[in-house]
Amino acid sequence: MITLTRRYFVCLNGHEGEEVTSEDDQPDSPQWESNRTSGLVDNGTDSNGFACYRCKTCGEPMCEAGRH
Repeated sequence: MITLTRRYFVCLNGHEGEEVTSEDDQPDSPQWESNRTSGLVDNGTDSNGFACYRCKTCGEPMCEAGRH
């Protein structure tokens, strides 16, 4: 089965971004993972190993915003 996970982000200036992760974890098929982002620039990882981002528009740090 393919699992789809979405994370939403916002910066101090109100710009929004989104991370979409697709993962195939079926028992008898090769496992794979795909990440897509919009409005975000990679900024390393946090202490839990999750991706951190900066705003693609203004460069400010992005904070996770929960669901839209």
